[in-house]
Amino acid sequence: MGADANRMGLAFVEESTFGTSPGTQLKNIRYTGESLKQDTSTTTSNEIRSDRQVSDVIRTNLKASGGIDIEMSYKAHQEFIEAALLSADISAEVDVATADTGVSAAASDNSFNHTSAWDNTPAVGDWIRVEGFSTAGNNGYCRVVSATSSKIVVSFLTLTDEAATPSIDMKVGQQMTNGTTFRSFHLEKEFTDLTNEFVLYGGMCVDTMDLNIAVESIITGAFSFLGKSEEAASATSGTGTNTAAATNDIMNAVDNIQAVFENGSSSIEVTSFTMALANNLRARAKVGTLGTISVGTGTVGLTGALEVYFASAGLMTRYRNFSDSAIAIIAEDADGNGFIIDLPQIRFTDAQQVSGGINTDIMAAMQYTAFRHSTLGYTCRIVQFDV
Repeated sequence: MGADANRMGLAFVEESTFGTSPGTQLKNIRYTGESLKQDTSTTTSNEIRSDRQVSDVIRTNLKASGGIDIEMSYKAHQEFIEAALLSADISAEVDVATADTGVSAAASDNSFNHTSAWDNTPAVGDWIRVEGFSTAGNNGYCRVVSATSSKIVVSFLTLTDEAATPSIDMKVGQQMTNGTTFRSFHLEKEFTDLTNEFVLYGGMCVDTMDLNIAVESIITGAFSFLGKSEEAASATSGTGTNTAAATNDIMNAVDNIQAVFENGSSSIEVTSFTMALANNLRARAKVGTLGTISVGTGTVGLTGALEVYFASAGLMTRYRNFSDSAIAIIAEDADGNGFIIDLPQIRFTDAQQVSGGINTDIMAAMQYTAFRHSTLGYTCRIVQFDV
């Protein structure tokens, strides 16, 4: 009998040397499908034979590639997200205020204010989570517009005046931002219903990351890889029992998306959103060596689409005028873990609002490209808040 897809385990570990398994403990991957494989380059001989036959087929190179499809759950795929962004190590959460009764909210400049000073002053562009105010609208997720030791002006929350009496918690989230830190992984397939059958993939680098959010659906994603090699093995490349993947609940587009913002703090009624990040990786080869010797990185390409109920001219006007906009998506799982996708500068590259037929809604179908924000200095930031 052949191997069953339902019995295949997939695991990984980050490499310290490209293409070389570190020989340490692996971590399991939660996934819905995969397409990891070896790519073999070949050519045929050009010798001329009187019997018209081909003299030989020659292997000229090989590499590994393929993808892993996922359903989104908090921190289950953090390492691959970090690698897709080429982010520096994810930052730790930072307390701004802890059970603090000296924090007030002011509507006049949309700010939080302290009677003395914050535990730690956040930076412009940081995302913070605020909890404890009596006024519900003063709590939630917001981005720092400006900050001093006693005042933080924010966006993405519309604040109401509230005196400094409640016990307030404020913290900066764990942040991953597009950068230049290159990572490679060792991936392993284990066919658990067979005896001692493994396939190993070395030097696997995240080339693309996709995200799909749509009504009545699970939030899904995918990572594609470019790497060095595939090889069969009769034993695991790891040590001990694999580390379990994070077990947080799978997110969906109904219960877990808190808001989709476009052009600052304007919430929009979205029926679908996609994001496709590409690192434009390239495999390097050299004479005398079979297989990829290293992987080069290219520019950050980030595009996507969204479909919105057409209710006003704002989106289409920004498209027609080729004006800057922005997208931020705030999600939270059932346990209260927060997850934010921040694209601070985009332009709409295509759009339409058409009547698709009888008894239908008019939808604005938009395509966008994200690029570096001139002040914040990043194209994409992903932020996490532990419960």
